[in-house]
Amino acid sequence: MDDTYSWCQSLLDFSRIAIFAFSLSLISVGSKRAIQLDKEEDDGSALDRAQTLSWKHVICFPIIGSISLVVFFFYFEFLQYIFSISTAVISGVAIYDLINPHVMNTSIIKDYIPRPEFVSVGVAVLMSTLWMLTGHWMILDVLGSALAVLMMKYVRVPSLKHSTVLLVALLFYDVFWVFYSARIFKANVMLEVATKTIDNPLSNGIPLKVAAVAKSLDMPDVAKARPALSIPGKLVFPSSMHEDHYAMLGLGDIILPGFLLCFVRRFDQLIAPPKNLSWAWHTCYRKLSYFQVCLLGYGVGLGLASLASEYYQAAQPALLYLVPCTLLPLFLKAYLQGDIHNMWSGPFLEPKEETKSDSTVLAV
Repeated sequence: MDDTYSWCQSLLDFSRIAIFAFSLSLISVGSKRAIQLDKEEDDGSALDRAQTLSWKHVICFPIIGSISLVVFFFYFEFLQYIFSISTAVISGVAIYDLINPHVMNTSIIKDYIPRPEFVSVGVAVLMSTLWMLTGHWMILDVLGSALAVLMMKYVRVPSLKHSTVLLVALLFYDVFWVFYSARIFKANVMLEVATKTIDNPLSNGIPLKVAAVAKSLDMPDVAKARPALSIPGKLVFPSSMHEDHYAMLGLGDIILPGFLLCFVRRFDQLIAPPKNLSWAWHTCYRKLSYFQVCLLGYGVGLGLASLASEYYQAAQPALLYLVPCTLLPLFLKAYLQGDIHNMWSGPFLEPKEETKSDSTVLAV
C-alpha cells in the first residue's frame, strides 16, 4: 500500500506535471504561430520565411542527429565554448521572435519608444546573458521554450506521408540511442549528451558581476560559484519531493511531434467541420478537430512515457510512446472522415513537387 502511494505521489510530482503542461502549451502556441505566419504570407504582409521539409530533409534528420550525438559524446569539451556562445545567440533570436509581435502591438511601448523592436532586442540579449551568468533552470526553460516555438513556427511538413516517415524513423533513432547505444559506446549516449554541462565561458572573466547578479536574484549557491551551464535543448523542472532532482524532456520530443500537430492544425483550416452528426462514439470522435485528436494523443503518450520512466526507474525514449499515440488516432479519424488520401498525398505540396513525389522511389 505504501509503495502504491509513493508511486502515485511520484507521478504527481510538480516536475512531471509542469513538463506535461508546458509541452502541451508549447505545441499549442507553436502551431498557432504557424497558422498566423501562413495568414501573413497569404495576405502579403510577410515574406515567405517558412521552410518546408523535403524527402532529403526527412532522410537527413536521423542521420545528422546520430552524427551530432557521436561528435558531442566524444568531443564535447573541445566544442563546448563555441556551442555555448552559438546557443546563446540562437536562443536570443528565438526570444526576440517570440515576444516582438506582442511588443509591437503594445500601445504604451509604441507611444514612448520610437523603435519598439529595440525593446525586444534588449529582452533577448538580457535573457541570453542571464543564462550565461546564472545557469538557472527557469531561464534555461524560457530559452528552450522560445527555441521550440521558433522551430514549429517556421518548419513545415507538406504531407502526412512526410510526417509519418520522419516520426517513425526518429522513433527508431530514439530507441537505439537510449536503449542500445551502451552496447557499442559503453554508455547511454543520448542521456550522456543531454545531461552534459558547459563550462561557463565567463568563469574567468567577471566573477564579481556574476556573484552580484546571482545575489540580486536570490541565488546564494550561484553567487558563491559561477555555475556550469546546462544546454537549452530540454525542459527541466525541479522535483517537489526530492532535493536536487530534476525531471527532463528533450525539446526534440516536443518539436518533432509538434511538426505533425502544426500540419494537422493547418489542415483543419482547409476543411469544413462535419455537421449534423449523431452521438455514436465514432461520430463524436469526428466532431473533434484533427489538432484536438493529435493533442490528446500527445498528452496520452507523454503520460505513458512518465509511467514507464517511473516504473522502470530509467530514462525512456519518449518518441516510443508519443509517435504511436499521435499517429494512430490521426489515421483512424482521417479514415472515418474520408480525408486520408488528401492528407497522405500532401495538401500543402506545390503542384511541381506533387508530380515529383508521385514518381520518386521514396513514395510510400
